[in-house]
Amino acid sequence: MVKVYGLRYGISSVNTNLYLGEYESEEYAALVAKAYEMWRGVKYECILSYESMEFIDIVPSDKIDKVVSAMISHRELEAYGKREAILKDIKYVTDIAKACHNKNKALCDANEDFSQVEWSKASSWQKESAIHGVLYKLKNPDVTPHDMHDNWLKDKIGQGWVYGDIKDEHKKTHPNMVMYWDLSEQERLKDYWFARTVEEMVSVYPSS
Repeated sequence: MVKVYGLRYGISSVNTNLYLGEYESEEYAALVAKAYEMWRGVKYECILSYESMEFIDIVPSDKIDKVVSAMISHRELEAYGKREAILKDIKYVTDIAKACHNKNKALCDANEDFSQVEWSKASSWQKESAIHGVLYKLKNPDVTPHDMHDNWLKDKIGQGWVYGDIKDEHKKTHPNMVMYWDLSEQERLKDYWFARTVEEMVSVYPSS
């Protein structure tokens, strides 16, 4: 169990230390620490410790829950605002699609599949497919890699693509025209990294 303490102005003293509880997850403990620091401003610096420290007061658990919930809501609101802004910024949407495409290429290269080309050399259908995937993720931030593939598959079927052992843009055949769990682990990983890349690009988009 990891404990969280609030130290006033970074000075450890039994006269100022606050106890914010102990948690099984170090990740959640770090979230508690960050949320409390944001709430109290510059007054407190929170630290994580596996050792017990003396303290003057205990912050009630319901207060901690409210502080953490408020920070999560703020993050979600900020992310929502960014997504809405990005949807109006077609250049950035294209930049995200390019990043996703190149990530996909890197994964292919790592598995000695050199069939993917750089974004600048990609066919228009590949670029459009990547952009559609980005827009889907932006509009539906909670979708899973499974959902991402299902959406891709639905788009491809609507465009007349069918299953084929070889990817052929002229015959419109593609080996990934199968259900998600029929994909290889490597192909499922691509869906994961596509969604992850979109999230990373959203996080670095300047807030208005």
